[in-house]
Amino acid sequence: MIEQVGNKLIIAVPFKASKINNTGITVTVDVVRINPDGTQSTLVTGGSASEVTGKGVYFYVLSAASVTTEGFYLAIFHTADATVDYKDVEAAWTVGVAGVENLVPDTQIADTVLKRSASSVEGAAAEHSLCSIILAGLESSIDTNGNWNIRKTDGTPYLTKQVTLDQSAAPITGVT
Repeated sequence: MIEQVGNKLIIAVPFKASKINNTGITVTVDVVRINPDGTQSTLVTGGSASEVTGKGVYFYVLSAASVTTEGFYLAIFHTADATVDYKDVEAAWTVGVAGVENLVPDTQIADTVLKRSASSVEGAAAEHSLCSIILAGLESSIDTNGNWNIRKTDGTPYLTKQVTLDQSAAPITGVT
């Protein structure tokens, strides 16, 4: 998993007995940060893990106050239960790697794309692109020869496509 510095980490693992999630056991957790220089910092020793109710999956929330620097955050969950397949189960987060600080929510990306004007990309856009669809819908006309003349936002030619005309159908004479 990947996260930014300063955000809490929700770390979860299953404990299995005979390959089936084991519910109702006591689980503790140790969390260690392996720093970029290879040194280690112990953040939690014997923390109390919680169970996702009735699911046999146990989690620990490492507070944002503990996620202060970049590194590899390793959580080792432990149980003394004799029925589990493994008494120690590990999970890890990578925090603050190059580029993670630039992660943005999907909605922010969508909002940015939807606000961007076709004029920003029409000079380099390919024929089969979203830019072409936008220009065809907003900046085009069909002439009597069946040429669909698609224009850039400044009115200059962008693309011409051939359309099939039906003289008995009501003509589309333009889009404004």
